[in-house]
Amino acid sequence: MTPLITQTMTTEQIIFAVIQTVINSTIFFFIIKSNTVIKERLKSQDDINQKMKSLMDIFSVDEVKKFVELRTESMQLQLDNHLKKEQKKFAENAKPYIREMIGEGVDKVVDNMQSKYDELCEASYNFILTIPADQRLEYLNKNFPLTKDEFIEELKNYNELPNI
Repeated sequence: MTPLITQTMTTEQIIFAVIQTVINSTIFFFIIKSNTVIKERLKSQDDINQKMKSLMDIFSVDEVKKFVELRTESMQLQLDNHLKKEQKKFAENAKPYIREMIGEGVDKVVDNMQSKYDELCEASYNFILTIPADQRLEYLNKNFPLTKDEFIEELKNYNELPNI
């Protein structure tokens, strides 16, 4: 028989082997733990991504645009309604002042027009007197449809119109 080669380890070698085994085991444990932490982070990130995707699906760009357009339209309608109300208030508050101003202007125009109307009526009356009496009524009906009644009354008062 051949002798087996046996080698015996020294105490130092045993301690070194144990320390190396502990270190390797610790490193292996940290690597496994790191992988677990990384896997948990990746899973958490996937969950966050899924939630964000769901949120983005709910609030798609088109839907947000529609919402913004509806909101803008609603605000425009509210503004239009407010402006209409304010216009009505302004009109109600301004009516007395406007009437006063118009009244003053109308009074001036009426005063000015009255003297012109009187002058025109007098000239027309004098002209009608130059028309033969039997033709005056026909002339008034033809040329003065709006004021013929006043002329006829005036002519009757002064017996300038034949009996009708």
